[in-house]
Amino acid sequence: MSDSTLYHHYKTLMPKASLASLWLAFNIALLLQEPSKHIATVQAATAGGSMLGDVNISAILDSFSVSYDKRVRPNYGGKSNNLL
Repeated sequence: MSDSTLYHHYKTLMPKASLASLWLAFNIALLLQEPSKHIATVQAATAGGSMLGDVNISAILDSFSVSYDKRVRPNYGGKSNNLL
């Protein structure tokens, strides 16, 4: 290959190389900007507690039955229907 051919190949590769290095530098800058947001943490439940913390599930379910409006489902709690 002659020198002019090598120069022509170098000249055509140079914009691609500069775009690749610009892309790489941009991504590195994004990753280094706030590393704490990129790390996912998991809070595990302790052996004696629940994963919901201090939520009382029984009280929530009881409040549903106390404030339930039978007009929404009038036959709720009645005789079951056998379909077969």
